Amino acid sequence: MKKIFFTLALVTVMIALFMLTGCQDNENSEVESDTKSDNNSAKIIDFTYVPAKITIPKGGEITWINKDSAVHTVTEDNEDFDSGDLDKGNKFSKKFTDSGTIKYFCTIHPYMKGTIVVK
Repeated sequence: MKKIFFTLALVTVMIALFMLTGCQDNENSEVESDTKSDNNSAKIIDFTYVPAKITIPKGGEITWINKDSAVHTVTEDNEDFDSGDLDKGNKFSKKFTDSGTIKYFCTIHPYMKGTIVVK
């Protein structure tokens, strides 16, 4: 009987560890994928904005396309803009007329984060 409980406990711990490794914080990926975009596009892939940090000129527009199997959003931290739910293949575009740094995230998966630098 003790052997069964030990085995169940071990399996439970292994499943929990497996699930946690898939939920990594993407904050560090912002530094690694700082990109000046020529075509002003970004993708949502594997629960990540690619690039996580994008630089565009003042008056520029960014188009996000969801290439992921899950539904996501593109929502400014202060909720000044929100894409609504984007299913796989859906796009959202936003024009930026003011200079500055804008942080955004996915309301469904709040650990997904991105940054826009408008110069």
